[in-house]
Amino acid sequence: MFYRSSWVPKETSGNTHGYTKQEYVGSLAMSSEVLPDALRCKLSTDEVEFVLAKVVDPARKAALMQGLQQASRQRDPVWRLDDALRLVKEASALSVCALVPDGRVDALRGELQKVKTVQGASTRPALPSDPLTDALLALRRAASAVRDGRYGDAQKDGVRGSSTYQKWVQIYREIEGSAGPDSLLRALQARGFAKTKAR
Repeated sequence: MFYRSSWVPKETSGNTHGYTKQEYVGSLAMSSEVLPDALRCKLSTDEVEFVLAKVVDPARKAALMQGLQQASRQRDPVWRLDDALRLVKEASALSVCALVPDGRVDALRGELQKVKTVQGASTRPALPSDPLTDALLALRRAASAVRDGRYGDAQKDGVRGSSTYQKWVQIYREIEGSAGPDSLLRALQARGFAKTKAR
């Protein structure tokens, strides 16, 4: 509900003290995604901007988020499997007193075999991973860890024998290509994403 406040000065219309006067302007549901013309025409430009910022825009964003969540739920097979598991558990308990035809159970097994799965995945669907992005982020995390002193400082003698140096050599060989045909650079070259160096 919107009220417009105004200050009534002292001694105006015979009053002995100043006071705030509240004038009812109109109302709007917090879930409203539009500002009705009937209310808009009663508001100043600043008031319109205030109502849009405090009510209409947040309502639009909430509706958009809800729509995205609903769309995601429509594509999500996991909650359906969760519901199915719950119902199967109930059916299993009830089957002690009311036997179930083999055909019904076989039909369930048949459908479950069609469900595409990934070994070791979480119970919630995840966005497909991009190995190149993962590698880039891992390199950046590694650089930060080295700067922060996780591996300490190299000893003056025997640095080439340290595990830190050996790991770096392996990383460099993957990027530089000397690790062989299975290295990252060779794979990129084979697919045309990187140029082959002339020898």
